[in-house]
Amino acid sequence: MSGAFNNTIYNNLFNNSVNVGFNGVIYYNSWKTTNQAGTRIYSNGTNIEGNYYTNSSGTGYSDTCTDSNTDGFCDSPYNLTTLTSCTAGSTCGLDADYLTLSNDYAITDTCTYSSGDWNINCADNCTIISNVNLGGNNLIFNGSGSFNVQANITNINNWQPISTNCKLMICTKCIFG
Repeated sequence: MSGAFNNTIYNNLFNNSVNVGFNGVIYYNSWKTTNQAGTRIYSNGTNIEGNYYTNSSGTGYSDTCTDSNTDGFCDSPYNLTTLTSCTAGSTCGLDADYLTLSNDYAITDTCTYSSGDWNINCADNCTIISNVNLGGNNLIFNGSGSFNVQANITNINNWQPISTNCKLMICTKCIFG
């Protein structure tokens, strides 16, 4: 980048042996946006902020960084001038991606089923990854939002959408019976 400054660059897939290069004077650019819900350009996760840095060997910063809490973001910022991890406020310099996307994202259940009819409040925007047997009970949707299913939901008696504003995502494993 030569002469570029005050740009906001986020949710990009950089897939090269050298993803970013600087010539001449290095000006400040923001390599992230505010942490927000969104569809990632690459890797699993429900939030976007920074960018994903990889290469043809799969050994780029985003591929190898530590993500100890598996939230989909590298624990350390990425210094784009030195191409190394850095410490915020100390060794990052002007151009650093402070919340680089990682490939370590653990999906967890954010909604649960106990017994009887399962009333899903779509405003909760919840995800289920654990298999559920409804035991012949009803699956009822209400509210506005989404219900993300990445598990088997079996033995559903009836599917009752009370609201047309609920977006059911990835329910390829819902079995009536």
